[in-house]
Amino acid sequence: MLGIIIPYFKPDLFDRVLNSLNNQINKEFVVFIGDDCSPVPISHFEHQFKFNYTYRRFEKNLGNTSLVEHWKRCINHLDDSVTWFMILGDDDELSSDFSLCFYKSERLTNLLRINAMPVEYRNGIPFKGELTCFKSTCNIEDIYLNKFPQLNGGLYEPLVLSQFVFRRELFKFEYLRDYPLAWHTDDYLALIMGVNGVTVLPSAFVIVNHYNNISRNTQLRKKRISSFLYFLDFQSLSFVSAKAKKNVFRLLIKKDFNVAEFVTAGSFVFRTYGVFKALHLCAVFLVYRFRCLR
Repeated sequence: MLGIIIPYFKPDLFDRVLNSLNNQINKEFVVFIGDDCSPVPISHFEHQFKFNYTYRRFEKNLGNTSLVEHWKRCINHLDDSVTWFMILGDDDELSSDFSLCFYKSERLTNLLRINAMPVEYRNGIPFKGELTCFKSTCNIEDIYLNKFPQLNGGLYEPLVLSQFVFRRELFKFEYLRDYPLAWHTDDYLALIMGVNGVTVLPSAFVIVNHYNNISRNTQLRKKRISSFLYFLDFQSLSFVSAKAKKNVFRLLIKKDFNVAEFVTAGSFVFRTYGVFKALHLCAVFLVYRFRCLR
């Protein structure tokens, strides 16, 4: 059975999410909605549900401090019949053939991917991007690197959590890295789950809505700290090529970080994870700085 998890907090576009589920051609799926103590509870939308669902309103908000912990408690509430699941953003919309394509696919890999159409809201007005279509089977390293236009002929191919369906049997909570703001958490999860290949559901897609960009200085700093923590994990992956690691260091770390931000990131790692993790961070940074000079 296919399971769809919606970690809910923002009500702004939630009616669109529900309509996309109501409009599914194939209704063989179950939905769990985890209400992260939203100011607008799920009960406000109950009259719109026309699919099989359960929901729970949690008494404590976790998303403000750890989105990943909220995702984990939602996964724990999945029905036992669910063998594949996705985590759908509370502002993202699925094409009407998503469930149908899922059941038609052979599902030979542990990770499935659907196409994506980014939509950016500016002053309440949606501006649609191009629908990105992928090959039927993909190498996960190529998928990840293609999100960088500098490595993909100037083209940007989205990589977001709502694009992926995971085989539950092989999923582990340790694959959900708890980086600040969950920045790069989806990257790491996709890399680990897709190590043996990725199957694309050919015509299905998700509309990825962007309307509340993170821009405050403190949050930008957290994003950059996340980039450092993520790269520590990324560079340790044995199945990723040395060339890919060097390219990602250049694009993700070197171009954004100055000495002051590196010190801030190191202090955060030291306070949160201890001295050995902080030393590891320094060592990896210095090694890749040297490699990129050559």
